[in-house]
Amino acid sequence: MHGQHSPHRGFGPLLPLLVITCSLSGPPGHRAGVTHADDRQTESVTTPVSQRTPEAEREIVRLEAIWADWRQRIKTCRITGWKLQVMQRNESTAIPRDTFLSLVEDTFVPIMSEAAAKQTELTLERLDSLTAALLPNDLQNGSLGRWEQFSMTGALDDYMTTYTRNNEKRVMVRKDGKEQEYISWSRQANLRPTASRLFMEKLDTFLHLPDLAVLTRLEAGEETRRVLLNGDSREGFRLEYAAQSGFVYRDTRHIAPSWYVPERIQEAPFDTSEGIPFPRVCATVRYHKHVGPPLRVRSAELYLVDSVTLNLPVTEEDFALSVPSGTAIVEYTQTKEGASQAATPGPVARRVTQPVPDVLAASSQEGFAPPPRRHTPAPMDVPSAERRLGLLGLLLTVNAILLVLASAWWLAARRR
Repeated sequence: MHGQHSPHRGFGPLLPLLVITCSLSGPPGHRAGVTHADDRQTESVTTPVSQRTPEAEREIVRLEAIWADWRQRIKTCRITGWKLQVMQRNESTAIPRDTFLSLVEDTFVPIMSEAAAKQTELTLERLDSLTAALLPNDLQNGSLGRWEQFSMTGALDDYMTTYTRNNEKRVMVRKDGKEQEYISWSRQANLRPTASRLFMEKLDTFLHLPDLAVLTRLEAGEETRRVLLNGDSREGFRLEYAAQSGFVYRDTRHIAPSWYVPERIQEAPFDTSEGIPFPRVCATVRYHKHVGPPLRVRSAELYLVDSVTLNLPVTEEDFALSVPSGTAIVEYTQTKEGASQAATPGPVARRVTQPVPDVLAASSQEGFAPPPRRHTPAPMDVPSAERRLGLLGLLLTVNAILLVLASAWWLAARRR
């Protein structure tokens, strides 16, 4: 990306969201993310196109044409709202899937519809009160239900998202294949040469356009909603979408009795000025692997979307990560001092003494890296030598005194 992003380039093909995150240290009661290994697994079930009914084939061609048009018309995006990070490690106490779906449909959809109609703003206190009972922040018992505000800017493959909760702030930037991260509570910024496994929102997080290859049958549904299914009874693949617009409401893929691919949920659609529908409420949900019912939530990201602005001008400055004075900047692209050229690069850290408006630009400037530390031993000077001789003399004197005392005791014992 150079200068302002070209308005003639779109986001390109969008794939189903693969949520890949890992744990981060943070303030009490906070986890920045969870590793989701099953999100990276590709669905091994494939269905020959020849098994697809003519009605399903026509519908899939229509949907793919609608979605391709959306991709071409979206150049940049800016999305704001609230994010709920959910973790339920203990399966026996995790909330059932039906309870989570009810929370989405019966609580958050009405709240967001009302907020949009009355143009009212949500508060952290209100959101915490709605989820505290079902999704408590109790990490010792493996439960997390943490709300934070987010603001995401995206253009092509570059994204920047800011997360805030009270006075805490975390910023993630992925630009030109590199990653930057700032964590306010640890006063640290991390620069990585490639993207890490940390989770970060993308356009597909809020506009899910799934792969339709395995769907073979069109089910007669409501007038406003349609459902595409997989014809094989062993596979519970189900896609529910708006009949006219093509907006996806639910993408459920049940591969085996104990394995669900992360389920995508989108509700309360609204149109942008470009006529593209986005959800006011959306979620990615992962479930515990088990055999018997009820299906229980393992982890999820739930979003309440306040605003979506498309095709606004985006420049290099929009992706600049600024940090305050006193921040420790850790760069993972340099080699540890004393290591061979073939060694794995290690982090190099420096604490800045003044605000830095663009960490990535500053790190490339000459003199930004800390000066090398020398590990050669200091030569022995005369005072240090004298101190060692003095210590040796003291030890010899003590030994002589002990020897005299021992000899006197031995002589006294013989006279008896």
